[in-house]
Amino acid sequence: MVIFLIQRCARPNKEAEFLESYRKEAPIENPDFIGETLTRLSKEDLPEPMRSLATAFGCGEGVTYSTPY
Repeated sequence: MVIFLIQRCARPNKEAEFLESYRKEAPIENPDFIGETLTRLSKEDLPEPMRSLATAFGCGEGVTYSTPY
């Protein structure tokens, strides 16, 4: 099994628009594709060694969402 972790960054004032757009996207039809789970990452909710996940890829003060595929 291979898991890809895709991080998406949304501006705090555009978070609702991001979520609406995300929900409209259809998953790729593939028999090997099990599913996906969108997870909101917050620095405060993560243990210290993992806090960089919430600000990776230059997200800065934006809202980070992580999706494992």
